[in-house]
Amino acid sequence: MNTLALRELGELWEDYLGSVGEFFGEFPVVRETECGPTVEIVEGKKRYELRVSLPGLNESEFKVEHERGVLNISGKWPEITGEGLTILRRERPVGEFYRRFSIPDDVDAERIEAKFRNGILELTLPKKETEKAKTVKVEVH
Repeated sequence: MNTLALRELGELWEDYLGSVGEFFGEFPVVRETECGPTVEIVEGKKRYELRVSLPGLNESEFKVEHERGVLNISGKWPEITGEGLTILRRERPVGEFYRRFSIPDDVDAERIEAKFRNGILELTLPKKETEKAKTVKVEVH
């Protein structure tokens, strides 16, 4: 495949990624490993929940940030090595990972909570309180 065809294919892929999923759509990202953490996203009446699988990591090996409607999860899978050991097969990820998700407008970003237990990062994104319709009194002159 020639360079022009590859560039056109890349542009098509970027256009596709840019149009996928308004709620929790993942941004196209570049990472050292193709094995980023798997994510489960569910919605309830009052909140969204994200469950991110981070087996083998501890809380100091990843971070969660929220900025301007984007949720960022990044970290590094450690490489297990030992003196005199040769890796014969590797099926688990190693290296840096980065996941970015757009956050729906109805999320109350100030109340996002995160818990980490048994290799699972659980993020709770509460929905904003919806204003109830108010009756406007109309004065007759």
